[in-house]
Amino acid sequence: MKYKVKKPIVLDISSFQAPVDWTKVAPQPLLVMCKASEGMAYNDPSFATYWSDLKAQNIKRGAYHYYHPEMDATQQFANYQKAVTQAGGFVTSDIAPVLDVEGLETAAPAIRKAAAASIKTWLDAAQAFSGKTPMIYTSKYQWGFVTDTNGKPPTWSSNYPLWVAWLPDKPDKFSAPASSVIPIGWNQWAIWQYANTGQITGINVAVDLDILSDWFSKQLGQQPPAPGQTYVGKVVAPSGVNVRVQPTITAKLVGSMVNGTTVRGASIKVISPNEAWLELKDPLVGWCAIVYNGTVLISMNPS
Repeated sequence: MKYKVKKPIVLDISSFQAPVDWTKVAPQPLLVMCKASEGMAYNDPSFATYWSDLKAQNIKRGAYHYYHPEMDATQQFANYQKAVTQAGGFVTSDIAPVLDVEGLETAAPAIRKAAAASIKTWLDAAQAFSGKTPMIYTSKYQWGFVTDTNGKPPTWSSNYPLWVAWLPDKPDKFSAPASSVIPIGWNQWAIWQYANTGQITGINVAVDLDILSDWFSKQLGQQPPAPGQTYVGKVVAPSGVNVRVQPTITAKLVGSMVNGTTVRGASIKVISPNEAWLELKDPLVGWCAIVYNGTVLISMNPS
């Protein structure tokens, strides 16, 4: 099948495409989404190399995790966190973490009913880890199997940017995915995967092709926040949060912030998938927990 490559070019890759010399890839993609991990134990063997090479070439990058609905979400996130951390971690210009949701059509009914809560657990941990709102990759068909305990679609879907998979027979006929293929819960898309047989100079095998929506493209084009104000969020804990001199509850207390307070910080320290701290710069200076014992205390905004 022959079709034009849509621009701006976005690729998503795994070790299947390795090795890739990004200095020879033409035309250069605006963004490359890399498979980092899968399930509770698998790390893509090419991820770390891709991650460092893309940074060296100043190509925007993202890292996704292939979700297994039958596996523990917290352990799956720990696997993703390990893969990204060992590869060098995130920088401000990187895309937020991505969760690849598919494969639920073969899952048992009980697993489907638990899927929404399990996916939300992963997303909450990813937001605490990165300080950015995660993205969900899925299709209308696959997301149709994601339900809550009452068998209904999750109400929070649209809180997360959508990377929609829809591979039409003739991609050239469409400049955007048809509204009929957008999963329930969303009314707009961020990235559209439109083909899985792309041919790009410098990559020797077929590669998935994607394109950005206008609004998401503008987000990527925005300048990063000023130093010391990279992370922005709001206190959502009903009783507020405490600020301490070090990222531990045994450290000396600096002060506290009430529910609804807007916070700004310079960095995030992840203790575990269930605990993360923000190095606070405003309105106080110190450290405050953004996730503790698995409970989100501060909701971090996209940066």
